[in-house]
Amino acid sequence: MLTRISILLSIVGAAALLLGSDLVIWHLLPKSFDIAEMFAFWSGAALSLLAVGLAVTSLIKDGKSRPGIHACTWSAVEFLGFGLVYLYGILSG
Repeated sequence: MLTRISILLSIVGAAALLLGSDLVIWHLLPKSFDIAEMFAFWSGAALSLLAVGLAVTSLIKDGKSRPGIHACTWSAVEFLGFGLVYLYGILSG
């Protein structure tokens, strides 16, 4: 159950990562979306971190299963993606 919740949170986080990347890197959406993009970025980063925690908890609780390992790996990579976008924004600004 925790693995499924982690996967769902990761999907929502991936959409937020796309919006956050537009705010920092691409600038395709108009300036009126800045607040929504910033909210999407920070809430997506929080959801992604929660997904990592749930995936790790699932691995500890249920043992190493293939879906659990995939969910943990995807969640961790996604959270690192948020970190890279954040670092890019800091270093380029």
